[in-house]
Amino acid sequence: MHGAPFGQLPPLPIDEDSPLYATTTYGMVKLLEEQMARQYAGWERSMKIVALRFAWVTYQEYYEGFGGFDVLRHAARLWNYIDARDAARAARLALQYELTGFHAFVISADDTVMPQDSLELLRIAHPDADLRRELVGRQSLFASDSAKRLLGFKPRFSWRE
Repeated sequence: MHGAPFGQLPPLPIDEDSPLYATTTYGMVKLLEEQMARQYAGWERSMKIVALRFAWVTYQEYYEGFGGFDVLRHAARLWNYIDARDAARAARLALQYELTGFHAFVISADDTVMPQDSLELLRIAHPDADLRRELVGRQSLFASDSAKRLLGFKPRFSWRE
């Protein structure tokens, strides 16, 4: 998925295998850039291109306001975020990644920007959402599992701490 907000939600949580569909000009450009990168990497087998699909990158000084966010106002972006320090670390890990070819990784915090559990958020804003796996607590609706497994990425910063 490129370029929030979403038109129709793919099955959740969203990961690298989720369907790619642009809903904005910004998203279309990101989608086309990834397609070009995949093509370039296919032309030159020694090339390494890593695309990082960042959640909303935010800073610690904004955390204070998260608890007061409106559920419906932030529903279009599925309440996702990543601390800028974690985003920077993910970029460093991507630069160190050794496999050639094209690789895309979702980079997100493990939780949402909301104080409610994720299932409650979905019940309010996206009651027809399709779940690919069980959601626990305030779990992010964006899965960084591949980045954790292949890059060694682990979000260290949460607005809740």
